[in-house]
Amino acid sequence: MKSQLVIALLAAAANARSLSTRTAESNLFSGDGTYFSPGTSACREQNTSRDLIAALNAPQYGDITAVSPHCGRCALVRGPLGQAKVKIVDACPECVLGSLDLSLAAFEQIAHKLEGRVKIIWEFVAC
Repeated sequence: MKSQLVIALLAAAANARSLSTRTAESNLFSGDGTYFSPGTSACREQNTSRDLIAALNAPQYGDITAVSPHCGRCALVRGPLGQAKVKIVDACPECVLGSLDLSLAAFEQIAHKLEGRVKIIWEFVAC
């Protein structure tokens, strides 16, 4: 009985942590949106700031020294000015769970460049 209580408490704590970066819908994530200057990525692609791409936060990307299973997936990102569909091509080591680092072209579809960091909601979508 005592071990079942401990397991239940651990599960509740893990669920509370995941809810801090997910919205009420389980497939939506929330965090900060920033922008970066792309080059050769962790997914072994060459990109420019004109491409609609994103670097996935390290907790979701996984081992940043390897190509992630998320490489090549697409995400629909919503910000203060609108939305952008991006392709995951890189890892963002300093980004926390739920956050994305976007190319400038993608960032400017969701926010003003001068803002630099905005709150976003995003989800994986078909490419």
